[in-house]
Amino acid sequence: MCRSASLRSALTGPFVHVPCGGIRGYVDYVGRYQSCPCEPREEWDGHDVSEKFQLCVVCAQDTAGGPSRWSWLACDTCRLQAESFPPDQAFGLTLPLGRHSIMNQRYISLADDAEHQAVATQALLQGLSLQHQLSTWRAREVRRLGAGLADNVPHSTWKQRFPGGTAVSRDALVRFHAAVLAGELA
Repeated sequence: MCRSASLRSALTGPFVHVPCGGIRGYVDYVGRYQSCPCEPREEWDGHDVSEKFQLCVVCAQDTAGGPSRWSWLACDTCRLQAESFPPDQAFGLTLPLGRHSIMNQRYISLADDAEHQAVATQALLQGLSLQHQLSTWRAREVRRLGAGLADNVPHSTWKQRFPGGTAVSRDALVRFHAAVLAGELA
């Protein structure tokens, strides 16, 4: 577990937790604490997810996410780059960049026949596997970028140091696809 009472009181704003790639700390004016993946989660009343934002699952530099089940897991730049990725470079992967499977066009219709439901089930399972690999990728990228930095980096410092952008997104997508093909994220 990453959190102690003294550490929690020191996290006066959002921090990037380099060991796990999550955002943690007090994230808004009403004093809500956002836990990183290696901490116990606190439920936020009236929200689907107890987070204000997270780092993008592709570039790990810009922000995405939010308190809704309909939030994107990738930043706007990475989503646009993923959509425009040449099919011959995408290795047949359609990345599930939305938190909810419907956002990723993966769902099972009960009105379909058994054959179509089986195909939809496989697509849904592939999407869940890719979402897990994207989360693993983000944590790996944060550790790579944060090598030599403190375990807890203020989010504002992270943004200044790693501003993201189109070239960063394209590079991250190419490296992510290579890692998936090499079986490094399974």
